[in-house]
Amino acid sequence: MKRLTYIYWGVPAACALSLLRGYVSGTAHVSLFWVSLLPALVLWGATWLRLQENRAMRPEFSALAVLPHLVFFGAMAAGEDLLSQVQANIWIIVYTLMWLGAALGMVMALCPSADEKKEKAAKGGRDAVFIMMSILTLAYCWYNWTYTTRDIFLKLYTT
Repeated sequence: MKRLTYIYWGVPAACALSLLRGYVSGTAHVSLFWVSLLPALVLWGATWLRLQENRAMRPEFSALAVLPHLVFFGAMAAGEDLLSQVQANIWIIVYTLMWLGAALGMVMALCPSADEKKEKAAKGGRDAVFIMMSILTLAYCWYNWTYTTRDIFLKLYTT
């Protein structure tokens, strides 16, 4: 999969996952978890295909790109029983590590493949697509981490 194709498929899927997060108020219905699986599957598939081509990271790590979203929607669908059990600092650290893994997986998928490196070397200059999309990806992950962490772990600091 070419990098531009990955961007055309991955960015809308990631944005759809972020927009679905906006429909969660307190706790979500189980149906929202099932609806979130479609954009998660698209993002995972695009990331897997891209990592398979550019060999920047093992393709199996593409699951990291969607893991924090699925954990969030699953925790919200599970309800108050689960949320009351994860009110500890260790779970915040684990969730943060999931988002760091998601950022790493998506940024590594943006790395140029061997063919793209040859084309870039022939033209000369910096890889502006990688730099700009990496910045946007890191901002996306930070933004979603802050809001999903707040929704999951809010009771830890309000009680």
